[in-house]
Amino acid sequence: MSAPSPGSDRIAEVLLDPDPSPVWLLAWGGVNTIGRALKTIEEDHPEHVAPVAAKARVFLIAEQDRVFRDYLLPRWPDVEYLLCNAYGVIAYDWQRIMSPEEQAFFDASWMRENILEGHGPLCAPYEAHGDGRFRSEGDSPSFMHLVDYGLRADRDPSWGGWGGRFERREAWWESTPADYESILCWAPAFQRDWASRADWCVSAPGEANHRPTAALNRDASGAALALSVDPGDEVHLSAAGSTDPDGDALAFRWWTLSSGGDYWADVPVADPLSPEAVVRIPADAAGRTAHLILEFSPTTAILPSHPTDAWCSKSRASQSPVLESATSPLPSWNYPARRLTPAPGGSSEGTTSGDLPWSSTATPGRRAGRPRCRRRRACSTYPTSRCCLPPTTSAPA
Repeated sequence: MSAPSPGSDRIAEVLLDPDPSPVWLLAWGGVNTIGRALKTIEEDHPEHVAPVAAKARVFLIAEQDRVFRDYLLPRWPDVEYLLCNAYGVIAYDWQRIMSPEEQAFFDASWMRENILEGHGPLCAPYEAHGDGRFRSEGDSPSFMHLVDYGLRADRDPSWGGWGGRFERREAWWESTPADYESILCWAPAFQRDWASRADWCVSAPGEANHRPTAALNRDASGAALALSVDPGDEVHLSAAGSTDPDGDALAFRWWTLSSGGDYWADVPVADPLSPEAVVRIPADAAGRTAHLILEFSPTTAILPSHPTDAWCSKSRASQSPVLESATSPLPSWNYPARRLTPAPGGSSEGTTSGDLPWSSTATPGRRAGRPRCRRRRACSTYPTSRCCLPPTTSAPA
């Protein structure tokens, strides 16, 4: 921070460009270089402070120096900051955190088949463990947050996406160390996406799998659909017009992302595997927000290394209709207060993004295979932990 560097000068140059588009600054080892760039702008170009603050986006992987607290927040409070503390789920400790079913997308056989072997010189040097197991990508949530997969987390961090789910603090967004699920629930999706991209390195366009294009109520723009509804309403949603660039038939699934809203149960969907869905708004959802996901995939592009995903492929696309009851404004805190339980005949493991059919209850509990939160005392402050129900949240008996 004491003097400019080539890196800070380059950041300042980009931020001072008249283009008002968002500039994402991804901080993997502290924010001192970003801080120095903003300090240069503050000192040498004070007339540009407001427009720079409006377009700068800083994604921090933990707090790895004091610049965020000591300089950025006091001097640049209008910048959008995302502080990710849930990165550990895909860092060095991933095998302790993931269930065996989740580890199947990171183990040596999956990595060798889909990334390390037979995928050209770009993938061959990827640094895995000696036996081929995934090693660590703790900084990758900052990049995955910006991959365009339809969840629109870059527009509203509270919705959640591949880089995690964030809640608003005083002047920044933050995910908590205990909220592993906000990243892990998407692991099958982002690992398949990675495998598809690896295939592109060595396959002709007609031989590889590509992501479908979603249409939601005939809108293929990719925008989320926000609806204000009343308890008891029936909402008709349609994926008609969705297309696959490879010409494959599409399989559909509609499901509730509980952590994206503050309604504690799954919203009932008639025929959730159909492209046409009828959503019935529960009577006890008054004043609540529910986040519904349309997920679909080519039925002919099945990943053989995970046979329980019989209808899921490497590529996925989602759109997110947000269903908000009309009786109260959208709350600033979202509490994912539920326990995952298997459908009859199902396994006790899986992910909310969907290898197996899951049901939801309002009873707080801990998923099998998931370690207990090591910050039990922080649960009232950081209510995104799935280990316990926040005391400020009530659920029906």
